[in-house]
Amino acid sequence: MESIKIAISTNGPTLDDTVNPRFGRAPGFLIVDSQSLEFTYLDNGLSQTMAQGAGIQAAQNVAGSGAKVVLTGYVGPKAFTALEAAKIQVGQDVENMTVRQAVEEFTKGNITIASSPNSQGKSGMGGDATQTQSAGMGAGRGQGGGRGQGGQGGGRCGGQGGGRRGGGRF
Repeated sequence: MESIKIAISTNGPTLDDTVNPRFGRAPGFLIVDSQSLEFTYLDNGLSQTMAQGAGIQAAQNVAGSGAKVVLTGYVGPKAFTALEAAKIQVGQDVENMTVRQAVEEFTKGNITIASSPNSQGKSGMGGDATQTQSAGMGAGRGQGGGRGQGGQGGGRCGGQGGGRRGGGRF
């Protein structure tokens, strides 16, 4: 196998740190040469703090590193699409091992390249993929002004919340 750059979501800046299963919100990525094991650390701190779009931002960061493969636990649909567009292959379900072990497993052919995402994705920090009622949050301003486009919208609840995460009401 020829030498390629592999990006591994990690909890720290060394080969002996553990793989972080969250692609978009991992603390960082180790960009590792598959043969020499030379590496650089790519900090993902900005993506961790984003309310939305963390996976897409992380995908852009990884693409800029020159990596051709990502090894991680879970990738949402938007990040997966961004990685595919950058022609980066994704190995998912990589957990409970060090970065060094992940690279070794990949070079042995023990990690399958995914054809689709294995996570539903998130709608912001701590959110879930479904639209759930969030009465009282936002003091009547909701999150999305009724159309998911930002701004302020009073909603139907007289200034007492009533917005939806990721949506809002008309």
